[in-house]
Amino acid sequence: MKTERNDFGGRFERLFSALCSKTFLSGFVFHSPKFYNPTEAEAGDVLLWIRRFVVDFELISQNHEKSDSAKQFVKRIGHKRKQLIRDFEVFRNPETEIHLTNELGQSVVFDKKDIGHFLFQGIVLVDCNIEMPNLHIETVSQAVEADFPLAIMTLQGFYDLLAEVDTIPDLVYYLKDRCVFLKEVFRKDPRPFLNLSLRTERNLIAFYKLNQNRFDLEHWDSDEADVYPRILRERWSDSIARRDEENRTSLVVDRIADFIRKASPDGELAKLHGWELSMLSRRQRATGMGGKIATALIGLRDGRKMRYFAIYNQATDCWLVFYFRYGNTFEQFVNECEVIVRYKLVVEITDRSFKHSVFLYGFWKRDQGSDQAFDHMCLRIADAESEVSPIPSQYLDTAREFFDGGQRQKISEFPSLSKD
Repeated sequence: MKTERNDFGGRFERLFSALCSKTFLSGFVFHSPKFYNPTEAEAGDVLLWIRRFVVDFELISQNHEKSDSAKQFVKRIGHKRKQLIRDFEVFRNPETEIHLTNELGQSVVFDKKDIGHFLFQGIVLVDCNIEMPNLHIETVSQAVEADFPLAIMTLQGFYDLLAEVDTIPDLVYYLKDRCVFLKEVFRKDPRPFLNLSLRTERNLIAFYKLNQNRFDLEHWDSDEADVYPRILRERWSDSIARRDEENRTSLVVDRIADFIRKASPDGELAKLHGWELSMLSRRQRATGMGGKIATALIGLRDGRKMRYFAIYNQATDCWLVFYFRYGNTFEQFVNECEVIVRYKLVVEITDRSFKHSVFLYGFWKRDQGSDQAFDHMCLRIADAESEVSPIPSQYLDTAREFFDGGQRQKISEFPSLSKD
């Protein structure tokens, strides 16, 4: 395995640097996950992990210094597919502790007994610049029929994917949908998935975006797949521009998650509040959330005393409450945070039989003249299982003055698509 990583060389280093430069991955990229069985072994080359989302990479590169033929290289790709299946068995074994170190040098343990059910995805990432013979059909068919989403793609294909997918949840959702799609189309026409020289991943992600983040089996045509990127780029240019503008406002969510991660002590990378934000897809961060946060922070500078709102996290079934406060003491602000997070919890429990958690992100600004967006942050969690019932009616009435139960926003890839 060490040889493979060395083979990947400079091209992989550039890929890894590109990944780490994206805020959404900062702190969540791990090299060489290690476990003991009974001696030290590795369960993958690179791992992306947040809470219950796991993407495991096995890397392979054509080594021009060796005498491997193209056929031998194709055979090695098949071995990497087998390795990913072994990695999956390691991760789902409840008795196995996997030790991870991220690109910042922070260490954490992936312990399935603490994490519970999680979504595991695998990618065999192939780095090759020469014309390749087709993959063995058994190699790809066994990847398609694996017990978890398993993709074989080129380094260029992954770059094509990153052009449209820039959060770990979005990558997980895409790989999961891609797996279901391939189970249907591969048997009918395996050609695009056997030839690594094609830009198959570029065509797939374009088709996926054209259909609002889903694979429309009825309209897929492998002979016309090369046209999908052009259709997306040219016919939907206005919708893409509006989407990208909304997405840029959502980067404030990434920065808050990054702030929480950096404020966490070494060894506590997976702090729940940071995870909760990072579990949001890009469009959920953008649809009403990023703009509200940015406006609230600016509003505090304009003298607003208080703002708050709640967002439902579709990935975790939890509610996120954002509270912005100007003035008073920090101690008073903390007390307000503890009251507000419980208000949201009791409303959800009473009106919607809520059974999960409410996460509060509080931002306090002491001095209106300060250039900082906020001076201190307060993080709180209220769990439904810890709430004592019955809830006094007067308390519930007051809570409902703050929160009416909230609405779960509809998320669309392209805003105002009907206008195009």
